[in-house]
Amino acid sequence: MHVITSENITDAFYKILKATFDNGTLLNSWKGTVKEISPLLVSVNRPNERCLIVPNLLNNTIASIAETLWVIAGRDDMKFLKKYVHNAMDFSDDGITWRAAYGKRLVNFHSINQVDKIYEIISKKYSNRGPFTIYDPLLDFNNHTKDVPCTCMGEFNVTDNQLEMIVIMRSSDLIAGFSAANYFEWSFLHELMANWLNLGLGKFHIMIGNMALFERHFGRAKRIIQTKIEKDIYTFPNISQMPIDLSRDDLSEELGLFFEIESSFDNLSDYETLINLSLKIKSRFLQHALKILYCYELYKKFRFSELIELFDLLDNDVYKAAAADYFIRKSFHSNIKMQLIDRCFNEEWRKYYA
Repeated sequence: MHVITSENITDAFYKILKATFDNGTLLNSWKGTVKEISPLLVSVNRPNERCLIVPNLLNNTIASIAETLWVIAGRDDMKFLKKYVHNAMDFSDDGITWRAAYGKRLVNFHSINQVDKIYEIISKKYSNRGPFTIYDPLLDFNNHTKDVPCTCMGEFNVTDNQLEMIVIMRSSDLIAGFSAANYFEWSFLHELMANWLNLGLGKFHIMIGNMALFERHFGRAKRIIQTKIEKDIYTFPNISQMPIDLSRDDLSEELGLFFEIESSFDNLSDYETLINLSLKIKSRFLQHALKILYCYELYKKFRFSELIELFDLLDNDVYKAAAADYFIRKSFHSNIKMQLIDRCFNEEWRKYYA
């Protein structure tokens, strides 16, 4: 058993990467050559610090935000997800849905809304009766599907008036899975549930049967280790993190409005219209997420001056910084890159975007 104790996602990622790269067993899997550590237990002391901004990782936190809200909403469709997760269609059997989408399993597991049941049970002080299931033996012992869930199950426990979360995964791709979506979405649900229950946010634990680093990522892994940062975005004095303020009572209505507005992006003539539409939503986090997703829309349409103008109106937090990191790495316009760097990153970080 490999055990890693960490402070936040940055600390966890670096420790997992080094352990896997340096000490992983080299294997030939059905997906190709891989370095693997098995099993792995990772504990995180500050799970809400979920934005991973690491030189040379090349991740997309905008996609993480989009996929997480899609999960929380209980959706399984590709129509929304494929706009943000570039390889989403690779895991769809029919090109329309993900067969084993986590959100659908969470809110409609054989007609049971597991999220609601967990809230109800823990609210009644049954502090160790909050498990949920993703892997379904009736459906998932299936070698003829592209979508077998990597997450098997999870559990919420209350300890000293703090809500802890445990997630169990059969396997995870460190670069394309764990650091791209898995940690982000489960830690988001953890914070959301703690807020609903009016409990402190306790530790997050994730047990992974096989943590994999694939050969196609060996070069990237080496560069990440060589450019390791000592201070991550959470040490910046002028950057906060917006709390997850989605109300349980209004969750369905608020997410419905969020996705309705997002679906109208193609028809919006300017970002002022988007800002006005976002005011229909009570949650500041959802308003913020909408603006970040619309920045992504502007970026894809090469409307860079509007992107910068809207970006300046965003709350100065880590989600904004993570979006900036993506745009800086992807942009081929040096002027746009420098404007975003000046807005979000200090001198120590500028060398990574040279």
